[in-house]
Amino acid sequence: MARTKAEGGISGLQKAAILLISLGPERSAGIFKHLKEEEIEELTLEIANTRSVTQVKEEVINEFYEVCLAQQYIAEGGINYAKELL
Repeated sequence: MARTKAEGGISGLQKAAILLISLGPERSAGIFKHLKEEEIEELTLEIANTRSVTQVKEEVINEFYEVCLAQQYIAEGGINYAKELL
């Protein structure tokens, strides 16, 4: 997982930890099922070291939502484009 700081001074790993904390234990467990052991260890350590997410929680969730929308748009655009080519 990337440890570099983003624009707001929060690394990708920290954002992932904040998102998982925000989602709660049941949803986070479902996400962990899809990760490699090394990624789980890194995230678990980051979650353990995270104190309070109140101030950045909404910002991280909004960023995640925007990334999901963008990826959905790209995927749909790709399929439509492929259909047009055929």
